[in-house]
Amino acid sequence: MDQVRPSGQKEKRQASCDACRFFGAELDKDGKQVDEIVQDYGLEVGAEFTTPTRVTSKNYKDILENGMLSYDPTTQTLKSNSPIKRSSLKINAPQKDINLDGKDQIAVAAKLIVENARNVKVNSNELAAIMARYDTSTINCTGKVDIRSGGFMAVNGSLNIDDSSEVILSADSSAVTGSANITSNGDVTIESTDGRAAQELTINKAQNVTITISDAERAVSENTKITASGTVILKNNAQGGRVGTVDFTQADGKAYVYYISDEPDAKLIDLRIHPLAEAAESSYLRIEPRETTYSITVANGTAQVDDDATGLNTAFEGEKVTVKANAPTDEDAAKGVKFHHWKVEEGNISVDPTAGSLGSATEAGTEEISFDMPKGNVKLTAVYSIPASVLRNTVTVEGGKAKSTLGEGSGISAEIGTKVEISADTEEHPDKVFVKWEIVYPENFPENVPEELQLKLEEPNRAKTTFEMPAYPVKLIAHWSAIDPDESLDPGAGYDASSAAGGAIAAVAVGGAAIWGGYEIATRVILHNLLPEGAAIPANRGQLALLIWTEKGKPEPAAQPAFADITDAEQAKAAQWCVEQGTMATKCK
Repeated sequence: MDQVRPSGQKEKRQASCDACRFFGAELDKDGKQVDEIVQDYGLEVGAEFTTPTRVTSKNYKDILENGMLSYDPTTQTLKSNSPIKRSSLKINAPQKDINLDGKDQIAVAAKLIVENARNVKVNSNELAAIMARYDTSTINCTGKVDIRSGGFMAVNGSLNIDDSSEVILSADSSAVTGSANITSNGDVTIESTDGRAAQELTINKAQNVTITISDAERAVSENTKITASGTVILKNNAQGGRVGTVDFTQADGKAYVYYISDEPDAKLIDLRIHPLAEAAESSYLRIEPRETTYSITVANGTAQVDDDATGLNTAFEGEKVTVKANAPTDEDAAKGVKFHHWKVEEGNISVDPTAGSLGSATEAGTEEISFDMPKGNVKLTAVYSIPASVLRNTVTVEGGKAKSTLGEGSGISAEIGTKVEISADTEEHPDKVFVKWEIVYPENFPENVPEELQLKLEEPNRAKTTFEMPAYPVKLIAHWSAIDPDESLDPGAGYDASSAAGGAIAAVAVGGAAIWGGYEIATRVILHNLLPEGAAIPANRGQLALLIWTEKGKPEPAAQPAFADITDAEQAKAAQWCVEQGTMATKCK
């Protein structure tokens, strides 16, 4: 604090008040103050291009000596006492509040410039809050900007707002008649009961933005640009009024979705499918940040996100996804193969009854289903049913007969996985003793049949026994002996396997699921029909081919192998040979 004596000498003393100065302070011989001390409150008020008036303890009740402005040191608020009428008003109010209330008159009938303020409020109950006409008012503050008019526009003219923590523009007519350029670290709210937001609106930075307008044509003009990090809502309450075109950017370039209805069950719209410009004709628009998408994987089928036509395989949570099963090939369809149900491999989806049915192993579903994308990845497999006529094979008995659920005799059909009873014809051999059953495997089986493919007779040395029908044709020969039950088998007892035998090994499932003709079987044929409990299962096509090829003595294939999924050279050669023999298909469905 400086004290100034008439002689011009200065003497520095400690001041107890903040940001104050003393002018013309005279002390008597005892050091007591004689003249009045004038405190400077740190504010400046004036016109744009004139020397400002500093606000002090001497003029704070009527700063400009015209009854318009005063300052309250207690609340640190600059106030208007009457409408401000002048060409311009410039206020520099470091971290001070400003409250300009015109009551039923124009609050500021001038170009308004505010610098370094904290909170700024300009209000008129009936007329414009700021009447700057063709000029641009500028407000720079760290706090809240609140400009309102209860019966007219909030700002007649243009408006720039910088560095505020929150912005509210409210009017009974257009909020801003000219352009509005706003930068805020918080929310921005613009509302009008009869008019648009601004002729040109630019929100350079904000968290949430809400624009509620009632205008017969549109809520915002064509030159509207908004950048925000939160939710943006535009709403036109006028009958038939539309939102208008918005150039929107999510802060930091993040992804977003939007809605064109404020109903609780409104569906989100994917920007990747429908550009934001499509919402211009709607009366409501809500934009929300949404960064995470989740993958959709469909085996034996296709997925469509909303009405996308580009093949998107990811979706946002809540987005509509439609899944459709592939139709069987003509060949398979002729055999009766058809879709049965959907198997959910990953994810938790819920299908409304009106949008289809997943089905189950015991209940048929629908080929097409729709669901809302959950919060997580989704993986589905279309499962097909195989008619009983396909899921059966033949049983041939020499020297006896067989009995299954489909018939009885020396040559019958049996459903795969069901029990078959065989009995030797003892009446035809009254003078002989039954020795054993000889199992004749299909000719394309390895010479030494792997244990997991062997047919298991419950009591192989009894004339009457049972077995579970495998996925390949079965031939059994009854052997008898008149003298020695250990006599050798007839070396001429062969078996000319039918072409259907080639499907035996091909029916082995990798990974625990039964496969027939490339389809996962939804009926009772499961892996244990082919492999006994505890048997080693080939882990892939290469291992399965190697098993067969090795048993056949590793013959050379006619062509060079070409399998993308088999990297081992010996397995690839084995697979090529199996393909040439018809034992294995080149590609699984």
